[in-house]
Amino acid sequence: MLYDLNRTVPPASAVLTPADMRAHLRIDHTDQDTMLAGLIEVATRSCESEAGIQCINATYEIRLPYWWKQVLQIPRAPLVSVSSVQYVDDAGSTQTLSAENYVVPVGTWYSRLHRADGATMPVLGQVPQPVTVTFVAGYGTEASDVPQDVRHWIMLLASHYYSHAEPVTVLGGAPAPVPETLHRLMAGFTRRGAV
Repeated sequence: MLYDLNRTVPPASAVLTPADMRAHLRIDHTDQDTMLAGLIEVATRSCESEAGIQCINATYEIRLPYWWKQVLQIPRAPLVSVSSVQYVDDAGSTQTLSAENYVVPVGTWYSRLHRADGATMPVLGQVPQPVTVTFVAGYGTEASDVPQDVRHWIMLLASHYYSHAEPVTVLGGAPAPVPETLHRLMAGFTRRGAV
């Protein structure tokens, strides 16, 4: 199913701090803290996108062109809650779907939204993406809630970005590939890998 995914409320904190990165990289000054914070953010987003996870709790909206059939796969795990399901009706008004029409199994790796048995979905208006599902996903509100191997993955990737600002050397040498350690850490959290 085609959908748009938008983060509407970002995480309240970062998974790592510049001090964490300084300790890992053995940097003894704070001159590069702004850059390190940026690398942490980029590495976190890369990790979340690749694995389909959300580290620190954040709120998202999924916009859909029509009702989902039986199960809607939520593209960020773990799912904390579904805040609302809204839709534009055939009169052009925005309505909130009764929670009796869907089931949210929270606490499973694969975050899904199921149609309730016997649910009859309302007629949608003739507008693009009339259905909006708002949900919260994440391991928790603190960095310490995020699994250690995910935090390590982000630290290694941010370190890789720090050490290799460009994908190839200036004189045309071989590319600096992402270390195999990162691929192994990633495999345990991607939906395509071993869970």
